[in-house]
Amino acid sequence: MISSNFPHIRSLMNRAGGTVLLYWAFSFGISILLAMIWAIGIVMFALANGQDMSAALEGSSALSSDSLFLAFAVFLSPFAAWLTALAGGALTRIRLKPLLGPSRMKVSGLIVITVVAMGMTTVVDFMSEFLKNALSLLNLHLYVPEFLTSVPTEPLAAFLYAAAICIGAPVFEEFLCRGILLHAIKPYGNGFAVIVSALFFGLIHGNFIQAPGAFVFGIFLGIVTLRTGSLRPAILIHAFNNTFFVLTEYVFMPLEEKTAHDLWIIIQIGIVTLACIILIINWAKIKPFLGIMRHRNDPGVHDDRSEGSQLPDMNTSDPYWPRRWSCFWTSGAMVSALVVSVLMLLAAGISWF
Repeated sequence: MISSNFPHIRSLMNRAGGTVLLYWAFSFGISILLAMIWAIGIVMFALANGQDMSAALEGSSALSSDSLFLAFAVFLSPFAAWLTALAGGALTRIRLKPLLGPSRMKVSGLIVITVVAMGMTTVVDFMSEFLKNALSLLNLHLYVPEFLTSVPTEPLAAFLYAAAICIGAPVFEEFLCRGILLHAIKPYGNGFAVIVSALFFGLIHGNFIQAPGAFVFGIFLGIVTLRTGSLRPAILIHAFNNTFFVLTEYVFMPLEEKTAHDLWIIIQIGIVTLACIILIINWAKIKPFLGIMRHRNDPGVHDDRSEGSQLPDMNTSDPYWPRRWSCFWTSGAMVSALVVSVLMLLAAGISWF
């Protein structure tokens, strides 16, 4: 049955892969457009104030050091996910509106999952930091995005930065990763869909410091979305995590670097400890919650695909698991999306000195 439907199920995977490729296309387009507009603006402003062309060009080439430009770049980056979600929805025929309905999750459960997800992600971040320090001994340096080490202080730049990180990224990235990608791949199995969507969620962060933690965080967000049938809890968890990070950046900004680093380590240890305690106390409730990874799905709930277009049952047993990955690796668009995402990570994430 599966082999007879293989061209069709590979087509569904191609659509999901095409959505990821669209993200990189929109991301490149927005970046190039912003750089061009910003450079032209600087040159025109300089010439209007009587500066010569060489001074104007020198100013336009120093964009990377302009905090307002970086704030605008961060502010516009979530819109690539938003545009992709719109285009990907049409490509995969997934409707986002039904996924924004009320959640079946209680507030207490939302708090528990948030703390556990942040704790597990923090453990992975510790491992990433250890890897970063180990690779530096080999003269291999992982790229650390500027917004992870410093934050804008000008009012407009700070507002744009906070709005993008605390609101834009949680909403639009969840639309893309848990809304479109997760549900486009969901007919292949809940667990498979959660892992693949989390993988691309990590990769689109574009750096080795964030990618591993984002992958783990994405797994929790995917499970929450499947369990509740709504994107609202994932958006709230994502927003709380990012807001917590931004607040600590601004609180620690006046402190000396070593003091801020030591306090951040203490906070991280506290988060991990609290997560472990909550995990142990609530394991009886959390274990069945995670069981959604093994459950049968309902491939037609949140999309427009007709009944005849649904996949055969690939979702309960792991004899089908290799065939799911076979669909993945034989999908030209999905493999292309993976290659492009990994190349972007390598290009931006590693430098030799």
